[in-house]
Amino acid sequence: MKIITQTEFVSSLWKNGAGTTREIARKDGPKGYFWRLSIAKVTCDSIFSTFPGMARILTVIEGEGLVLQAGELTQNAARNAPVSFAGATPITGRLYDGPVQNFNVIYDPRLTAASVQILDAGLTTVLPARPNRTYAVYCLRGVLEIQETFLDCGSIALIDHAEVRLKLPEASLGLQVQLDALNRIKPNPSGVSDR
Repeated sequence: MKIITQTEFVSSLWKNGAGTTREIARKDGPKGYFWRLSIAKVTCDSIFSTFPGMARILTVIEGEGLVLQAGELTQNAARNAPVSFAGATPITGRLYDGPVQNFNVIYDPRLTAASVQILDAGLTTVLPARPNRTYAVYCLRGVLEIQETFLDCGSIALIDHAEVRLKLPEASLGLQVQLDALNRIKPNPSGVSDR
C-alpha cells in the first residue's frame, strides 16, 4: 500500500491550457497511460480537454456541482455523484453556484475497467484482492482507517493486488476507485495454434 499526501500531487496545465489540475497518480502504458487520477479546480464555466480513445469518470468533491453540456445533451454532476462520459466528447462545464473541485479518473477502456463509488461514514468493509486490480481510496472528510493505517483528509492510498480492511469512523467520507487491468490476449476459439 502506498500513501500519497496532497503535498505530493503534481500541478500541471490542462491539456487545452484553460485551467490547472493536480495529478495524483498514473499508470503508464506503451502508448500513453492505462489510467490517471487527478483533481481539478474549476472556477468558471469552461471547455474541458478532450482525450480521444479514453473514458472518464468525474466526481465533484467540493462545491455545489456543475452541468456537463455536450451539444444539445446535458448531464448533471452533483456533489459526490460520479458521472461517466467518453473522453473524446467535447464537454462544456457550467457551474451550478460557485467553484468546484473534481476528482477525475481518465482511463483507456480497451485496457482497463474502472469504477468510482462514495464510501459513507460508519462503513466497515474488506476490499478483496484480485491479481490485476488496483484500488485507490481517497479521504474526503475526517480520517479513514486502512489496515490499521490512518489516512488523513486529502490523502489517497493506492493498493495493488492485496486484500485490505477499510473502516470509516462516523462523520468521515471517502471515495474509492477500482481499476482492473483487462486481459489483452484474445482467446483462440478453435484451440489451434496460429504459429
